[in-house]
Amino acid sequence: MNINVFLKDAIAKGAARVVRKPMAATRHDVASLKRQVAELRRVVRDLQRVTGRVTAKAAADTEPVELKRKRRPTGDGIRKIRTKLGLTQAEFSKLLNVSALSVSKWERTNGAVTVRLGTLAALRKVRTLGKREARKALQ
Repeated sequence: MNINVFLKDAIAKGAARVVRKPMAATRHDVASLKRQVAELRRVVRDLQRVTGRVTAKAAADTEPVELKRKRRPTGDGIRKIRTKLGLTQAEFSKLLNVSALSVSKWERTNGAVTVRLGTLAALRKVRTLGKREARKALQ
């Protein structure tokens, strides 16, 4: 056997023995810190849930009923806006930049309608228009 290989193995074993105890302590510390982080994350999540409930409840108590209704359009509400403007579903869809099929689906929906934020903004704009303004916007 070569002396260099023997010395290399002996040094590696000796170094492993020397490093073993400090590494074990470090591993223990790391595991402890990971547990603490996990516990803190749980606490933060729970606090966010509690504060979310409190703020949502406080906001619901202070906002008027009209604002709550305006946030989530309903199928009947969309149909009323469209008929108030005297538009067909296809014309109304062009005004909102959506497909006519979407407008048809919304109008058949009972309760709140799920729409994208851009569409919701366009719908809010359309609510303020009159018949003439809507016709002008279509041209």
